[in-house]
Amino acid sequence: MALTATELAAWIQISSTAGLAPAQWRAALRVFGSPESVLSASRTALAAVLGEADAKRLKASPDAALLDSIERARLWAQHPGNHCIELGSEHYPPGLLELPDPPALIYAQGDLALTRLAWCLLLCSPNASREGQLNARQFASTLFDAGIALMCFAGTGFEAELARFIATHTAPYCIAEQSGLTITTQVGVRGLAVSLQPPGTKRAAQTRGTPLTLAGLARSVLVIEAALHSSAVSTATWAAECGREIFAIPGSIHAPLSKGCHRLIKDGAKLVETARDIVDDVKRINALQG
Repeated sequence: MALTATELAAWIQISSTAGLAPAQWRAALRVFGSPESVLSASRTALAAVLGEADAKRLKASPDAALLDSIERARLWAQHPGNHCIELGSEHYPPGLLELPDPPALIYAQGDLALTRLAWCLLLCSPNASREGQLNARQFASTLFDAGIALMCFAGTGFEAELARFIATHTAPYCIAEQSGLTITTQVGVRGLAVSLQPPGTKRAAQTRGTPLTLAGLARSVLVIEAALHSSAVSTATWAAECGREIFAIPGSIHAPLSKGCHRLIKDGAKLVETARDIVDDVKRINALQG
């Protein structure tokens, strides 16, 4: 069931209150049951659970920026295909529940059934070499042919690669937006766009951990090209720590964009030379997650 405007506002307010750690608002939810009940509780009751400082934060009136976020989310959610998925919803992605700090809300556009799929996340340098671009196309094509659900971050160039195969393939795909979704965000019938930020939020306003949290949607990660000190390597390393299977494509020892993949392989990522090398593994991982 979709959130009401009041419920949505309460979820945004408790999870966006400045200075309130995720563990604290989750503790308040366990005691009071719902965001609305948390916000309607007395300061004394909140202080008994959270301490005086956090109780004061929650009882403070929302500032203009927070009220703007709430209004943008309310208007965005009124459009067909747009969904605000709260922690505890039947549509909440299972992978995110395994994270130390699962987000309170997920903003999604597309088929709600897709939020529970086991995704294979593709990571690659935004400045990929010609060989890296070719690998991206070939791997995406083979994985799609095998019926594997692919995911990538917006702004990496993979959206174009995925779009090449949507017309002729039936596998679903996911675009993870690091900024907020907009009313004009478009996905196909087998597509899903997801974000942790309120609709309309600019990328500069995102929290630092956004890419890592979004990576929690995936059950496996394939790194195609990455520099040694890159967000792709950081994301894949964090995903491995969360129990995700990591695959990496090796390259020349002289190529800067191969050094990140080589580091991941040294750290335990599975070396792959063709997409067929990982198809069976990804299917096995997905089957285990059921």
